[in-house]
Formats: sequence, structure tokens, C-alpha cells
Amino acid sequence: VGTFGGQNVSMWIDYNDNGVFESNERIGSSTTAINANGTATFSISLACNPPLGTHRMRVRDVWNQTGNTIDPCLNYGYGEAEDYDITITTPVACPQPSNVFVSNLTTTTATLGWTAGCTETSWMIYAVPAGSPAPTPGSGTVVNVNPYVIMGLTPNTEYDFYIAADCSSNGTSLLTGPVLFRTLVPPPANDDCAAAVQLTVGETIASNPVTGTNVSATNSNGPAPGCASFLGGDVWYSVVVPVSGNVTLETNSV
Repeated sequence: VGTFGGQNVSMWIDYNDNGVFESNERIGSSTTAINANGTATFSISLACNPPLGTHRMRVRDVWNQTGNTIDPCLNYGYGEAEDYDITITTPVACPQPSNVFVSNLTTTTATLGWTAGCTETSWMIYAVPAGSPAPTPGSGTVVNVNPYVIMGLTPNTEYDFYIAADCSSNGTSLLTGPVLFRTLVPPPANDDCAAAVQLTVGETIASNPVTGTNVSATNSNGPAPGCASFLGGDVWYSVVVPVSGNVTLETNSV
């Protein structure tokens, strides 16, 4: 943009060639204001099965107007509109999925999600050990839901996720990926009170240290001590109080 900052951009393609840029013909917008003499890069989202041929594309820059709220024809105080001819040719037979993500990780499961390449309703997914060669297309697990929960993973392990669209008679798409993710570390054995680790009275850290961790521990929602607040996961230990009633615990946390 020029020497005036606070610019925003939006784009449309008149797919039906009626001379009007409808709201569903907007293909993309800048997401943040563009500084003076600056540029912006943003993704565009084309129609899944757009009509082939030459259509009009409008690119509009408007000052002080959020990109996705710019009107294609409204009069604004400052800005610029440019129109182009754009030719849409035959797409690949089976477009590949995009915007792949992994969420809701557990020790053995992960939720995989994506944006369909077009109108397909079936996909092939692959979760392979991180760093492995890309899988052979057509050999993945076929799924019909999006997002999809993959199970049976190994705890505390990195995986690469790939996906391809299954377009039936049009074959399968190119692979999208890899997307790296790691399953969670299992909770410690004494995560719950019922599995508390037994401590021996009279032992010291120097003579017989007891090691533990609260990594991936869950919150048992026990009452917080009066001397401090508590947030996060807890682990449990137990001790048998001797007849003397004297118990001294020496701790050293890292």
C-alpha cells in the first residue's frame, strides 16, 4: 500500500458472471491492518467446483475498515479498487485436504481434523513414527468422519500425521503433511490416593532417597492447605506414624 497506514484488503470472484460480487463470492481478506508502504499476505479460499472460464476478480483496499467487512461496491473515503480477468481451468481430479490439525491429545489417542479438498466424504489417514519416510498413497486407514479420533498410540511418542482424500472413481489425492504431534506422558503410578507410595519413617534423602514426579499428574481436588494455594496435578505418599508420634519428612524438590 502507499504512504498512508491502516489499510485493509478484500477479494472477490464473480463466479456466476452476473456483474455482482455476492457475499459467498468473497475469496479472502487481510487479517490485520497494513502499515504505510507495507504489504500483506493472506490465504484465499476458492470455490470447490468453480465454473470454468474467465471471470472478473475484484481486489479492494480500504482505509480503517476490517478486511472481511469491506463491501465490494460501497463508497469509502479512502481506498482503491482494481478489477482483473481470472481464468479458471480444470482442477485436479482429486484435490488434497488442507488446514490439517491435531488436538485433544492423550497418552494413546489424538483428534485429527482437516478441511476437505472438495466434496469427498472419505479420506485415508496415516500416523507414522516421526521422521519416517512419507507413506505410500493408498495404504492408509480409510475414515468417513472429520474430525477423527485415532486410538492405540504409544504414550510419550512423536508421530507424523498425513492425510489424502479418497475420491472414489477419481482416485486419491496427493498427501497432505506431515503434521508433527506427541502423545502425552502417562501419569505417575501414585497419581491417586489409593496408590500412594509408602514412606519409611527415619529414612533421609541421603541414605534412601525417594524420587517421584508430578508430570502429567491429575488434580485430585483435595482441600488446599491453609498456608498456600494449589493448582495442578498432585501425587500421593503415605506414612505410618510411630508410637512416639514424631514424624520428620525431609524434602528436596527440583
